[in-house]
Amino acid sequence: HHPTATMAATPLDTTNAATAATAAAFPAAAATVVGLWLADSPPPPR
Repeated sequence: HHPTATMAATPLDTTNAATAATAAAFPAAAATVVGLWLADSPPPPR
């Protein structure tokens, strides 16, 4: 077996995974917030 294949996840691995997940989720969350804000705000005057 490869040494790292059977090794339990280290705190660093967990942190890296959490960071990657946060980085992946942030753009979607930001787009949702901006979309809701734009939908909730009145249309700009023409």
